[in-house]
Amino acid sequence: MSPQFPASATQVDQPQPDAAAASVYRAQDMYPLLRCCSCSGSRRLSVNLSYFDTLLAALQAHAAVPQHPCASSEPRQAALADYLYLERVLDHLLQIAPADAVQLRLRAAQLALLGSGLRLPRRDQRARTHLETLLAAVPDHPQANLQYGELLATRAGQPQAAVVPLQRAFGKGLDAAARLLGEVFAVLGRPRKARRYLQQYLDGRPDDAAARALLAGLAAG
Repeated sequence: MSPQFPASATQVDQPQPDAAAASVYRAQDMYPLLRCCSCSGSRRLSVNLSYFDTLLAALQAHAAVPQHPCASSEPRQAALADYLYLERVLDHLLQIAPADAVQLRLRAAQLALLGSGLRLPRRDQRARTHLETLLAAVPDHPQANLQYGELLATRAGQPQAAVVPLQRAFGKGLDAAARLLGEVFAVLGRPRKARRYLQQYLDGRPDDAAARALLAGLAAG
């Protein structure tokens, strides 16, 4: 049985967006996103990461809707404008705020990955560059390894290369990595390892019907 990679294993905890609600995207208030803070007698610009995550979730819900409104629609244009604004903000902050680089790069990668859902070109490569830069500095970062492994497995067509980052993420306690490892090892023709990881994943998430079906298919095969 060929595994079906989830659209985003890093988002398995989030409820599926309501298509009607998510497609009616409205321009978000960007005012709370940026703030100035004093540091060693000087002022510097920083980003409200919690608010950024709220904006990212709204864009993610819109990008996940299978049938977008036509490209000229108001919700579509609002989503694209907000996306491009956030992208510019992160690019600028990565140049001027190296102390925050890890959190900024992680979110820049998340933003780039959902850019493909908004049909923007070359965003997968942009995400890969951000994640590889982050992991060069912090090789064991759990979420970055999970996102990088997912990107390699589901978008770049490199399941073998995905094994190491996914195992690092799993070793740091991210159970979403166990599901992806099960799917990756199934693709690589290693059903015993695939079953082991899927069973470990299902021990904590018994209601995941797709993972359970994959495990059953591997057992039958």
